[in-house]
Amino acid sequence: MKGNLAVKKTKKTSLTFVATLVVAAALFSGCSKKAPAPAAAPADELAAKAIALVAEGKFVESLPLFEQALQLDPKHPRALCGMGTAKRETGEFDAAIELYKKAISFKPDYAICMDNLGIALMRTGSHDEAKEQFEKASASDPAYADAKFNLGVLFELYIKDIPAAVKAFEEYLALSKDEAKKAEVKAHLEQLGKEAGPR
Repeated sequence: MKGNLAVKKTKKTSLTFVATLVVAAALFSGCSKKAPAPAAAPADELAAKAIALVAEGKFVESLPLFEQALQLDPKHPRALCGMGTAKRETGEFDAAIELYKKAISFKPDYAICMDNLGIALMRTGSHDEAKEQFEKASASDPAYADAKFNLGVLFELYIKDIPAAVKAFEEYLALSKDEAKKAEVKAHLEQLGKEAGPR
């Protein structure tokens, strides 16, 4: 009985860890704090400021800046995608999904936005569509590691396919340059191996 309790506690800790990483990935996927080019257009500057707020977790505060950027350039992919993330993180999933799709329609190879769309779809229960978006993101930019990470989360937590999750996490480790996150994923993979038992 005591052993079962320890396994349940380990699984709960494992799921909490993965859920934390999903939120972190959601916050930072596509929300880099790159400085705008010296002669950046006003829409670019507004989008960059708004994306910096999203990266700080200031989702509501970012929305007016995204709206201003989109008034200047309604087809601005970064503003649309960034606003999608702000909406997603405030629970407005339908609006987020529409914004992501619109951004991708203007920039069809936008891997970061496909990945973010996948996260929104995953969190709303559209698992097949989420998988498709993560795979499209990887195909569009084979070096983009976060799509592999999020695919691993989808397989582990939602589809319950641990071997597929392990494969996706291993592919993430091969691509990622984020040493801190890689260390966490390696530790998580070890835990998954223990829970799965001997092969």
